[in-house]
Amino acid sequence: PRPWGVTTAKDNRIYVHILDWPDRQLTLPALPGKVKSARMFIGNAAVNVAQRPEGVTLTLPTAPDPAQFDTVVVLEM
Repeated sequence: PRPWGVTTAKDNRIYVHILDWPDRQLTLPALPGKVKSARMFIGNAAVNVAQRPEGVTLTLPTAPDPAQFDTVVVLEM
């Protein structure tokens, strides 16, 4: 868990649950593998990924909607 939300995982996917983050960009700690793709769970819009040894930066197509409780990004590893 982080102040902005939490991640969950199943098989080769990581689900980034953004609960409290107002910006389009979100930086995660380094991940143990290479991110092959990233998409919004609802709407399937592409999410830009910049992966570096120190962490992964996600750039969402739009800022999370504060009225929506949980914005989910699916990372395919």
